[in-house]
Amino acid sequence: MNWTEANQRYLMSALDAVRGLLEGRAPIQTPAAEEISPPAALETLCKVFGLSPFERAVLLMCAGMELDSKFAAVCARANGDPRRDYPTFSLALGALPDAHWSALSPDAPLRRWRLIELQPGSSITQSTLKIDERVLHFLTGVTHLDERLAGIVEPMPAPKELVASQRTVAEQIAAVLCDAGSAGLPVIQLCGNDASAKHVVAAAGSAAVGLNLYALAAEVLPNDAREVESLLRLWEREGLLAASALLVECDEAENLAPAVRFIERARGVLFVASRERLRLRHRVAVSFDVAKPTSQEQQALWKSAGVNGQIEALATQFNLSTESIHAATAQSKSPEELWNACRAQARPRLDNLAQRIDTRATWNEIVLRESQLAMLREIATHVRQRTK
Repeated sequence: MNWTEANQRYLMSALDAVRGLLEGRAPIQTPAAEEISPPAALETLCKVFGLSPFERAVLLMCAGMELDSKFAAVCARANGDPRRDYPTFSLALGALPDAHWSALSPDAPLRRWRLIELQPGSSITQSTLKIDERVLHFLTGVTHLDERLAGIVEPMPAPKELVASQRTVAEQIAAVLCDAGSAGLPVIQLCGNDASAKHVVAAAGSAAVGLNLYALAAEVLPNDAREVESLLRLWEREGLLAASALLVECDEAENLAPAVRFIERARGVLFVASRERLRLRHRVAVSFDVAKPTSQEQQALWKSAGVNGQIEALATQFNLSTESIHAATAQSKSPEELWNACRAQARPRLDNLAQRIDTRATWNEIVLRESQLAMLREIATHVRQRTK
């Protein structure tokens, strides 16, 4: 039996146990959680969100409404009203063992993490309870990004290769995260001018401690405090469900105030990518300088990409990231095409600041003094020689 089948069997057995409690039947024996490796999704969720046995049963009662066609009728009989064929806190408090009123609190796990939702009703205890869709899918073993985060955060896969200088930084980051513990996690600030270098280092550092990485552009953060709080809670829950870290990209943000507010309130493993260090008043931060591969590492990358005869010239003239080197070699079939591709990879930030104008003027159309024209010709000759 594979994990998916074992997880499904464990979940259905747990649902049947809760249904039995609502029907007043004697508790049934459920499979031991230790028999499933990795642990069943239900047990993982209960552990990461700190659910009590009663809160676990409430969550299962809500999941049963979506996964077991008999649950509606069971709820109606337990409520003593055929019209109330849905779970409520009132039903849970009266039918489930180890019940405690604090489970209804907005700060308790069920509502704080929005594992369940209270539908509009006359009172908290009588309102219909509904399990969140993302949480339901997680219980069944289906992993996907919460659709409310789609287009806001983007996955950042771990790099297939990492040069030694960047690997060293990633290992240092992993050591900081392992030593900190969940309660005292610092913000990891990655400083430098190259965005791709910060991406791969953050992804590698996350992978080293068993986490996926998602990126959030600071420009998309809302200014409204309630919207920020909603996004924070949604991401923090996703980070726990999907064992993920978040990289907040501040390189292109003109107004950093929303990003700083978000960073100072966020919990979990959090990276910040910026050219300069951000000043954080309420969070401890550990900063790392991240750069492109060294000249020697770039020469090794050119060599591994199959470029021969002009490796030293390329590494001397251009300072490119691993990603840019791969992109340049992938689109080039000749030395001249490769040189032009490197020029294109080296100038993206300039294209964001100014409009590039391709001129078609000939030497005969340029009106300059002879000495100035001779200087231009010499510069042009020098540039052409570099591509050979």
